Amino acid sequence: MMWIPILLVIWWIWDRDRRTNGSFPVSPTRKDPLQIVKERYARGEITKEQYDQLKQDLQD
Repeated sequence: MMWIPILLVIWWIWDRDRRTNGSFPVSPTRKDPLQIVKERYARGEITKEQYDQLKQDLQD
């Protein structure tokens, strides 16, 4: 009878690790919209004019 609680604890640990892959869930971090625009400009995804317009729109 003593082995039942031990098995339950082992099962609980195994199930918890299986669900979280052994790590705590991490909430996604949100970037500042202006930072995203700066990064896109730095990567060449948008032109200088688009960058200036988006920057102005975000600062209003």
